[in-house]
Amino acid sequence: MITEGENKEIRAVLDFRYTLDVQKKLIEKGKFNKNGKPYSRVQIRNTMSGIPHAIIEDAIWELYAEKKQL
Repeated sequence: MITEGENKEIRAVLDFRYTLDVQKKLIEKGKFNKNGKPYSRVQIRNTMSGIPHAIIEDAIWELYAEKKQL
């Protein structure tokens, strides 16, 4: 679960369009929802707000690490 403090840290590194970037990352990795469709940007925002979702959280942290290195 992404905490409020982690949320602020992640948002400081990712731009305001982070949901689209996370969605692209999930598609690249072949990760889709139970219906076989891409995870929605609402699901990604909910995960950033503290609702646990391991697959989306992994993609967020991976994107965060990539952007932080730049």
